Amino acid sequence: MKEAQERAEEIPPQPKEVIPILPKDQEEWVNSLFPIKKQSEEMDLGYIFPQESLGRKLGDMIRELKDIRDEISHGLLDYEEERKVVSIDDAIAVQKVYKWLPLTKCIARYMMMKEFPGVFHIS
Repeated sequence: MKEAQERAEEIPPQPKEVIPILPKDQEEWVNSLFPIKKQSEEMDLGYIFPQESLGRKLGDMIRELKDIRDEISHGLLDYEEERKVVSIDDAIAVQKVYKWLPLTKCIARYMMMKEFPGVFHIS
C-alpha cells in the first residue's frame, strides 16, 4: 500500500478484518493460519475465541491485547504502585493472560502471514 501511495496509484479497498463469529468461519480462519488442519471437533473454538472478541475489528482487538502486554511488561520491568500490572502472584491477572493467549497467537500468525507472505504461508 505504501508503494502504491508513493506512485500515486489508487489503493483498492482493504477487506474488513474482523474476528469470525460463526463456528464454521472460526474453524476456517484458524485452519488458514496453520499448516496442520483440524476438524471442529478437534478444536475448542470457545477457548480460542472469547465471547467478547466475536465480530470485533482486528485492529480493536490488537489495541486491547497491547494493553494486556503493557500490563505484563510493567509488572516485570517497571513496577510502580499506581500502574495497572499483571503479576504472576495474582490469579485473576494470570487468568486474563491465559484467556487471550490462544487468540493472540492466531492474530500474530495472521499478521505475519499478511506482512511476510513469502515466509509465512500455508502449503
